[in-house]
Amino acid sequence: MNLLISMMFACGGDAIQAPAQAPAPAEAPTPAEAPAPQGGSGAAGGVYASDTWDPIQDGIPEIDESNTRTTETGLTIVTIAEGTGAAPAKGKNVSVHYHGWLASDGSLFDSSSKRGKPLDFPVGVGMVIPGWDEGILSLKEGGKARLRIPANLGYGDRGAGGKIPPGADLVFDVWLVGASS
Repeated sequence: MNLLISMMFACGGDAIQAPAQAPAPAEAPTPAEAPAPQGGSGAAGGVYASDTWDPIQDGIPEIDESNTRTTETGLTIVTIAEGTGAAPAKGKNVSVHYHGWLASDGSLFDSSSKRGKPLDFPVGVGMVIPGWDEGILSLKEGGKARLRIPANLGYGDRGAGGKIPPGADLVFDVWLVGASS
């Protein structure tokens, strides 16, 4: 069962909940197969400057961090590329590609690119970790960002799936591929 789908659907309780059936992992898409964002990329430079969503690796890739802000909750959002499409609305479905690493050692614990399919979920209603809800709501369709998620906005003291230890800070590179209005 895919680790992040299982983890991302944790609803803030002590138990990690998963959908009845998770998709089987797929081969990582080649750059030519990776979907392009709607409305262009407008990349801020770095490893994700093109319309591809690779690499998939251990070690957090370096990016241009000149466009960084930290929210009142402690979430740090680094804009990689401004989106030009619709902003997601709370409770509406979004489609997000992502890579997730442990901040402590840079180990990759999950990536939607490995399955070749973005994660779809209603945003802002607790279906994913709080750092994701807050971060995704700050983007526009086609936007890419790095979310530095402190443990209290992630999986807290419980950790998740054996790959995310209790108290772990997380780093996600996210790409808002679609947002329904």
